[in-house]
Amino acid sequence: MRQSLAFCLLAALSCWCWWQIRVLGDVRLHLAAFYGWFAAAFGLYLAALWLVRQAQRRRGRARAAPAALGVILITAVAVRALLLPGAPTLSDDIYRYMWDGRVQEAGIDPYSLAPD
Repeated sequence: MRQSLAFCLLAALSCWCWWQIRVLGDVRLHLAAFYGWFAAAFGLYLAALWLVRQAQRRRGRARAAPAALGVILITAVAVRALLLPGAPTLSDDIYRYMWDGRVQEAGIDPYSLAPD
């Protein structure tokens, strides 16, 4: 029970870190804050890995895995859902890919024309 609570707390804090990254907007303008929140999220990830390892040692692999896996999967989906509505800010490659797709759909070699 105590370990499940710890997993849930780590998951909630991880979601909060990613939310803070999302509200930064263009992270290229706030790199220090981005790196700080990213490091915090990574630290929470390492803490969750440590908890999983401790559960495996205490209860055995078979009993510790389902609960931990459930929390991990729910957290992964929640974090991605948080970031999905945001615009890509660290890289603008997606816009190049969209341009290449439009040009190729028109029957033109995408490497012969430069994007705007």
